[in-house]
Amino acid sequence: ERSVTLPEGSGVTLNAGSRLVYVNRERKGIREAFLSGEAYFEVEPDKNRPFVVHAGSAVIRVVGTSFDIIADDDDRSVEVSVVRGLVEMSAKRGNQAPVRIGAGYTGRLSTGRLSTYRNRNDNLLSWKTRDLIFRQTSLQEVALVLERTYHRKIRFSQESIGALRFTGDFSGQPADTVLEVLSTAFGLHYVKQGNIVLFSMKE
Repeated sequence: ERSVTLPEGSGVTLNAGSRLVYVNRERKGIREAFLSGEAYFEVEPDKNRPFVVHAGSAVIRVVGTSFDIIADDDDRSVEVSVVRGLVEMSAKRGNQAPVRIGAGYTGRLSTGRLSTYRNRNDNLLSWKTRDLIFRQTSLQEVALVLERTYHRKIRFSQESIGALRFTGDFSGQPADTVLEVLSTAFGLHYVKQGNIVLFSMKE
């Protein structure tokens, strides 16, 4: 991932493979960005110039706050998870009223419908912080977090491996350390083939 500071002072960290275009529209009185992929924003407060992010089929409007946006490449869903402050999320099409999302909540736009829910994902920003928390988490779910954090595809030779449950924390550890801990904890063997990691039972 990479971090950038926008001309007006806001900070953005882009996850790998993500793209951001920023436009400072002084005449319209807004700061505007167009996101493809995932990014974490720390927006400089400016009540006179709202910060607007276009992500997939959603529009996110803020004044000053910190939040994470995930916009699917296929444009089917957009999620906004607020860390601090308050944001407003709306759909570019349709007449559904915008939703307001406060700290600790996630707004989701999927198939044209807006919804909000309490976010209980301990690993929301793992791709940025490399801090991972697992509490009796299935290896299938662990794999999804590792894929988003380290950009490696995790596969299991048997479905039963994915059902195993793991508890543990990692702080800023490289991917290989996490893989070693998981394999040792369950007596597994893994091989790396390019970007794919395949776990199997030891013979």
